[in-house]
Order: sequence, then C-alpha cells, then structure tokens
Amino acid sequence: MQNKINFNKKPKAAPQNPQYDLFRSENFETENGFAKMLIQNRSAAIDSLVSNLDSSDHKLEHVATRNGIEIINDSHAINANRLWFSLDSVNKKITWITSLNTTDDLSESLLELIKDKVARIVALSVYDLDVLAQFENLGKQIILCDDMETAVRKAFYATNPGEAVLFSPGTKSEAQYASYKDRGNYFKEAVAQL
Repeated sequence: MQNKINFNKKPKAAPQNPQYDLFRSENFETENGFAKMLIQNRSAAIDSLVSNLDSSDHKLEHVATRNGIEIINDSHAINANRLWFSLDSVNKKITWITSLNTTDDLSESLLELIKDKVARIVALSVYDLDVLAQFENLGKQIILCDDMETAVRKAFYATNPGEAVLFSPGTKSEAQYASYKDRGNYFKEAVAQL
C-alpha cells in the first residue's frame, strides 16, 4: 500500500489556548497594546536602574569635601578589578585606604596604577607582610591602622588640599562587617566625625 496525501483535508485545529491566541486578528489590538505597555514599563525600569548605577551608595560615592580634600567611599570595591576601576576613576593624587591582605590580587597593571596615582597607603587591618612589602617597594608612605575611625582620621590629616581620600578596600567584608554596605556606612560615620 502506498501512502497518499490528501490535499483537500484540512489540518487539525490547534488547541484553543489563550497563550497562543496573541496575534489573532480579534485579539491583536488588545494584546498589542498590552505588549507595548510591558515594553514601555520594562524600558522605564531599565532606564531607572542604569541611571542609578553611578550614584549608588558605596560605589565611588562622594562623601564630603573638607579643607579641599575630596573623600570618596568605594566600599563596593571587593575585588582587584573593581579596585583597579576605583583608582583609575579618581583624577587626582590619592590617599588610599585598603584592606588588601593577599599579593594574589596585585597584578602588574594594578601595581603600576598604584605607583602612578597613589601618594600614600593607609593599610586598614592589613597583616600580610608580603602585601606591605609590595607597597613599600612602590616607594609609598604606609600608615598602619586597626580600626576605621583611626584609618579615616590618619588618611585625612596625611592628605594635601587638592587630593582625595579613597576608601577602596579591594576585599570582601569579612568578620568585622556584615557586608560592604555595613563597612561603607562605618566609613561614612568616621568621616562625619572629622
């Protein structure tokens, strides 16, 4: 027996499901309007998110300017890439407050950037002698501190007018702080006490 194709036979109708009826002529205007509304709302939400990226708390956040010294909070800098971006974004000499505790994150490009842009380093709870030796090899003034308030105060008084104090730890917040936001809030509180 040969299989014959019957061209006069109508194909079976697709099951009726409103999900598949989007573009049927009777529903098109309503559904098309709904789709436009969804796209407009989504676009507005994306625009809102993108416009807030640069001004988000703890991300290169301008905290204060005191005696001609700009004070910047970048507690969100939790890795070497973000740290590099932070240092590169500040267009003046920097007193850098960091908590970097491993030489693994100190790439050649990061070391070169530190050498070019950083005037002095405030090592906040940095206990790794290899990290401190790397900083010393760059010929930078190193100030050791164990708490945020002392680090902010020493950084501020060591900085010249026209320069910046940048809090960009380069590490995740560990036992001392609940999150980078918590750590950033401690930084801002210390700045408020200057």
